[in-house]
Amino acid sequence: MESASSRFFKLPELISLLASLLSKNDLSILMRTSQQLHAACQPTFLREIDLVQNHKALCNNKDGFYALVRNAELVQALTLNPKSGTQYYAYASILDVRQDTYKEPSKSTPSSPGHVIVSTPRRTFYSNSNFLYQLRTLSIQIYSLRAGADRTTTGTLDEEPPTPRQKPLHRLTDFTMATDCHLRLSDLLAILDHCPELESMNIPMIQPFGDKEQAATTILDLCPNLRNLSLHEHSDTVSEQVLFAILKIMPKDTLHSFSFSLYRERHYNSLVVPLGRHFDSLRSIRLIECTWIRPEQVQAILFTCSVLEVFVITEANDHELNITVGDLVAERWASIEIVELALVVNIGAIESPRYQRRKDFTEEEREQVLLFEKFFRQLGSLTALRVLCLSMLVSADVLDMESNPLAFRDYTFPGLLVLGDDVDPEGRWGCLQELAGLKNLEVVRGSFNTEAWLPAGYEFEKQDVEYMAAHWPRLRLIEFVLPLHFVDTELDNLASHPYIMWLRNQLPQVKIVVVRDSTSNESVDQIKGVDYD
Repeated sequence: MESASSRFFKLPELISLLASLLSKNDLSILMRTSQQLHAACQPTFLREIDLVQNHKALCNNKDGFYALVRNAELVQALTLNPKSGTQYYAYASILDVRQDTYKEPSKSTPSSPGHVIVSTPRRTFYSNSNFLYQLRTLSIQIYSLRAGADRTTTGTLDEEPPTPRQKPLHRLTDFTMATDCHLRLSDLLAILDHCPELESMNIPMIQPFGDKEQAATTILDLCPNLRNLSLHEHSDTVSEQVLFAILKIMPKDTLHSFSFSLYRERHYNSLVVPLGRHFDSLRSIRLIECTWIRPEQVQAILFTCSVLEVFVITEANDHELNITVGDLVAERWASIEIVELALVVNIGAIESPRYQRRKDFTEEEREQVLLFEKFFRQLGSLTALRVLCLSMLVSADVLDMESNPLAFRDYTFPGLLVLGDDVDPEGRWGCLQELAGLKNLEVVRGSFNTEAWLPAGYEFEKQDVEYMAAHWPRLRLIEFVLPLHFVDTELDNLASHPYIMWLRNQLPQVKIVVVRDSTSNESVDQIKGVDYD
């Protein structure tokens, strides 16, 4: 009788299901076992192609690369990073942007010559103007090329003139192009003319030009379904102005997500006005490596965006952020559907209050404690929350970097991972119990020190980790700050901290990230597993 495993591998549907669960490396190994498995798994393997990381070998293997080209109709997501000339020539065979005369796609499009997407007819099996028609996501970084520069190639790349693309990329909904050079507006519009169904894009750097609102109108005419906009780290004033012009002209409440790297608020780029038109539709706002933003803008987002699911602020090295706990709890947050939250919070002086005992609190300290309790109750109401990252800012008058060069991670976000004593009025203060309802919590990161010898520290006890294990069943990653004697990157001697080891044993799926609390600002030591994105 035929074995069950033999029958399994004769069912393409089951093989495809198995293939979707495997890593790229394991899938590649499986495909090499037989022609039948190769044919069944190939659509899954080619669905997402990353020529930067997972599939770099395809650019160095002639047969593998041609196999990719022959089956390019299976590609739905393509990531390119042509930093080396040899790799770029290979990429150019799939999707090239070449200098050519371009007819204006609409009345509002500039008529100057630009770049058009073409299919280079290097081999007959992919020489057509409808190449990659199933492509849904395209991410390309161009750092070694300059628009308009001579790109004369060798070999067969230029044996025949390029064929301008005729059929639009109707399935392409996500397009990211990071570049350290400035594109001409006409080049960008020529590319977007092939992307009528585009929903997500970043605004690349653009050469200075005149009417930003006219350009924004043209972009929206070409891509009327745009709803997710971003600026990467290589943005400039012109790309900012184009972004804000698009936000102004877009129909009200059509923006779903907004991401801005290296944002610094100035008088001309305040977020509240352009984003305010979309507060009822915004689901995701990310301010990555933010240098400066007024607390009032953060309040407007939290207190007004009723369907917000992701709100992330991370600080730049030279930041001037000053978002306090009081700012965050001035009003009730509008959304209870937040699944990812990352905040940078100034908690004030770390010397006072000492959070370990209620009896030590002065009236001023009690006011601060009440703000923290209100903040944690607000966090506890976010029952959909999956990722929580709290970074703590220490007041400059308290942290003198010359005489006390401790990193912010040496200090504890008060009360977060500590159970409070609700029986003894003079017992330990903590707010972990306020987070009991976060059953979906997967990631907890921030400034959490396990020791009590720091001014704002606390006693980290077994009851605390028991509470986490009982109330956060989906936890996948948690970050602690430990003294150096608990951290040995070679021997992994976390066993010397029994409570963290107990948590590891109770929840073996949890990745424990340990940060040293030293004055050397050493990098994060990932004691178990890998980081969670």
